[in-house]
Amino acid sequence: MTHERENQGVPWGDYRPLGVDPNDSEFTPAPDQVLAAVEFFFQHYVALPKLCLLPVALWAISTHVFERFTAFPYLAILSAVKGSGKTRLLEILEEVCGRPWRASTVSPAALFRKIAADSPTLLLDEAEVLSNPKSDVAQALRAILNSGYRAGASVPRCDPPKWEVHNFLVFCPKAFTAIGRLPETIADRSIVIQMQKKGSAEKVARFTLRRVKAESTPLRWSVERVMDEVRDLVKDAYEDLPELAFLEDREGELWEPLFAVCSVIAPTRIGELRKSAEMLSTAKAAADQDDSRPLRLLSDIREVFPKDAENILTKELMRRLEKLDYSPWFKPDGGRPECELNPRRLARMLRPFGISPRTVRVECELGKGYSKGEFQAPWDRYIPSSSENVT
Repeated sequence: MTHERENQGVPWGDYRPLGVDPNDSEFTPAPDQVLAAVEFFFQHYVALPKLCLLPVALWAISTHVFERFTAFPYLAILSAVKGSGKTRLLEILEEVCGRPWRASTVSPAALFRKIAADSPTLLLDEAEVLSNPKSDVAQALRAILNSGYRAGASVPRCDPPKWEVHNFLVFCPKAFTAIGRLPETIADRSIVIQMQKKGSAEKVARFTLRRVKAESTPLRWSVERVMDEVRDLVKDAYEDLPELAFLEDREGELWEPLFAVCSVIAPTRIGELRKSAEMLSTAKAAADQDDSRPLRLLSDIREVFPKDAENILTKELMRRLEKLDYSPWFKPDGGRPECELNPRRLARMLRPFGISPRTVRVECELGKGYSKGEFQAPWDRYIPSSSENVT
């Protein structure tokens, strides 16, 4: 799904309208002005899709009162390629979020101890390493992250010097960047932001840490002051929030904190937030469905691959897939394929499993095809419950 992006190139002087002094303890800026200032701050340095701007700003602001919620969404910042602004967005989030802790690599022990001690906003860069199925560290990190979006979630760990078992609380806000996809269990707990490369017409300011730090100081102070003033109102709004019936159960749970905060600091923008929530949730569901198609293809190939053959030609494999009952790859009436399953698309869908076409011999014929040996490991890993095919 391609999201519309809008970057107005607003100079910093125009979007710092608060004129705040961190030393002025008597002044609290208007909450809706603070939200607008946070949006402009993000927009100034990052080419965010337009419908993502309000949710990201609200997420950053909400990290200051996350303890008021029974669940808090992760923020998954994804892109298909490098250079799409993911790390830059993480750096900007660091200037606004409550108690930020940014890391690119972290051990499981450091992670659960840091969360239990400080309740930070975890900003984890290059989180695609979490998808490594062979890494014990990745598995341990996923176990912590899978439960850490709900209040009271903990992990039992042995603690020196007596190595007694203690439960470490792991609930805190978390944002991740990754190329491609995050593990499904983490994505399910996330609001997903799909980043794109900046277009030639899109202008953002050059990121200089010294300048950004100086500029963000009054903004951070404003966010902290406002959220300190309204944290009890946010809790009341959260408890009385109407059901978000336009979202699925899990998605509704994830978005409720943002709707509660928005209803307190910028109630006139609830409709705008609803539109973003619907579109981002729909895009996330569509991505999940797309991800399931390669697994369906892998399973169907296991069903049709000749039991006693070591190789199969591409054209024969496609013919067998077409003949499957209720085949999702071709319409049974022989019309236009429902899924454009040509040899190139077939190869592209199998590539993530480490499977690629090659020249094979089947009886007396030589041509492009696939070897059963390449499928065996993906079959065992992804569809181990499938029975052996009989053809």
